Amino acid sequence: MKQTKPEKIQNYYRKLYLKKIVSSEADYDIILNKYLNKIRKILFDHSDENGKLKRTSKSTITNSSNLLNNWLRIETEDILDRYILETIQIAITGQLKALQWYNKKQGK
Repeated sequence: MKQTKPEKIQNYYRKLYLKKIVSSEADYDIILNKYLNKIRKILFDHSDENGKLKRTSKSTITNSSNLLNNWLRIETEDILDRYILETIQIAITGQLKALQWYNKKQGK
């Protein structure tokens, strides 16, 4: 079945939308890996030679993990805000382009 011009336009923007979603997931994976690496470093730095956490480091670990959780929240919000806006813009642009083409065709 042959696609109409508006369908082709919408498919093009749908592909852009899906690429943006994939790139957002990749960016979020990078942030999560940074987060996990920072947690590993904190735990390593505050462990004894047997790998057990030092009791004297409890408040430091708690404070560090609270700071890291806050950092992760901020980074997550930034990514979501940016990508939500970008994907909405792509979706709306695709619909507008298809409507513009349709309106031109009807105007002839």
